[in-house]
Amino acid sequence: MRQFRHRRTFREKLADEHGLYKTIGWTYDTHALRKDALSEDAFMEDVRQTMAWHETITLEQLEHDDFDLLIAAWTATDRVAHMFWRFLDPKHPMYDAEKAKKYGDAVAETYRAMDAIVGKAAAKLGPDDLFIVLSDHGSALFDGDSI
Repeated sequence: MRQFRHRRTFREKLADEHGLYKTIGWTYDTHALRKDALSEDAFMEDVRQTMAWHETITLEQLEHDDFDLLIAAWTATDRVAHMFWRFLDPKHPMYDAEKAKKYGDAVAETYRAMDAIVGKAAAKLGPDDLFIVLSDHGSALFDGDSI
């Protein structure tokens, strides 16, 4: 009789090592923020915590170096830009000058955090590794004017 041993799946390994994590729907709850069911503070705290978790997992996987292809998909910069651009543009129909004082740096903060993570990941690569950073789309104002 032959015995088969099944490796734990990657998701089971992550849960065992790091606890439960989000898997269904958007990683960042933009819908709750749009519906005022989630505050900007709570949304940004969730962004920070989720980015930190993704950073830990990505850098840990780079340490293993037992893969041919590693893809780490990040959406925080996109989601924060979509949800907080209104605090950067005084012409935006949802612009709020008071909230802009508090949240006007949220987009830049998220990009700075992402830049730091990219730097940490790049530092772990070997001389023959290929590292690609790309975006799913560019950016333009909703009124059609270029940024």
